[in-house]
Amino acid sequence: SVPRIWLLRLMGAHVENGVSLDGLLVTEFDLVHVKAGSAIDGSALLLTHIFTSGKWPCLALGQVDVGSECSIEKGAIICAGCELQPQTVIRRMSVIPLNSGVVPKGVWQGTPATPLAHVLSGKMSLKPLDTKKSI
Repeated sequence: SVPRIWLLRLMGAHVENGVSLDGLLVTEFDLVHVKAGSAIDGSALLLTHIFTSGKWPCLALGQVDVGSECSIEKGAIICAGCELQPQTVIRRMSVIPLNSGVVPKGVWQGTPATPLAHVLSGKMSLKPLDTKKSI
């Protein structure tokens, strides 16, 4: 994990101390920010670019910010323009869509991801959140 973190830093990513990486796919290193205490599992993708279609196809770039003590599980995709609040959990194979903005603290799952549970004072509550506030 430590050699991966140093490699990401050498390539321009902002990765703080105390981050656990078990494999990570990154496209534009300088657009990735991972704060201390976060854990990113194997084959997670921090996608900082996407090709748009339409009358004027173009390449859209955006920053991905992972807050402190976040957990991103295997196969999850975080698209450009997202900021994960501290203590956010993104479940396996979930997708946070392009330009979703700030993703509130809690457990997110699905494609596109919706809130599954809310974290209250360090304890998980499995009560569903109001989906009208989802991304």
